[in-house]
Amino acid sequence: MLARHVQWANLDGLIYILDLKSETYFALEPAYRERWEAIARYDRSPTNFFDDEDLYQTAKANGWLTNVAKPGCKTRFVGIRALPRALRASPLAAWACLAYVSASLQLRGFYELMERLQSAPVPVDEVLRETRREAAEKSFLCAERYFLSSRGADDCLSRSLALYLFFVVCCGLSARHHIGIRRYPFEAHAWVTHRGTALLEKQLRVEEFSELTSFGEVTR
Repeated sequence: MLARHVQWANLDGLIYILDLKSETYFALEPAYRERWEAIARYDRSPTNFFDDEDLYQTAKANGWLTNVAKPGCKTRFVGIRALPRALRASPLAAWACLAYVSASLQLRGFYELMERLQSAPVPVDEVLRETRREAAEKSFLCAERYFLSSRGADDCLSRSLALYLFFVVCCGLSARHHIGIRRYPFEAHAWVTHRGTALLEKQLRVEEFSELTSFGEVTR
């Protein structure tokens, strides 16, 4: 079976693969589409079925295959939760989320950080949802003015992860994190939604991307 850090999508007959550990994307030639789908959907370790396939050997060498579905890690975000409740939705808390994500990406890498964020329970936010969302967005924008990212100001990955962390853990608002690609011209992008609406993004822009992977709030 595919390892947890490998996500893929079939877009108009072309296979795009996202390796979350290396933060890299791959596009397969159309001739490999059926063989990749066979490998990706195989629910147990193949025995002599794909051994002669170059694609299977490449996937195996890249660490994309596994025999065991490993559970994700869990974390309580103790440092961030230690902030006084009155400051949880403040620019200070948003800045702490930006700093936490920046440091975690350097120390642990994207995949482990993503698994930690996935383990955070998504809250149910029915009370004053719209007002709280707008206040949270303003606090995050304010914090960004005073934060210098080591990955660059335009890095959508670290920004979106910090925004997700701030909304879910600090503000108690539901959110969903997305990673997608656009084929023409090719571009990868990460963004966050709340109840299906993009946060701090133009909705029309994120609709240009086909989703490869996401986690968090499930909208109905």
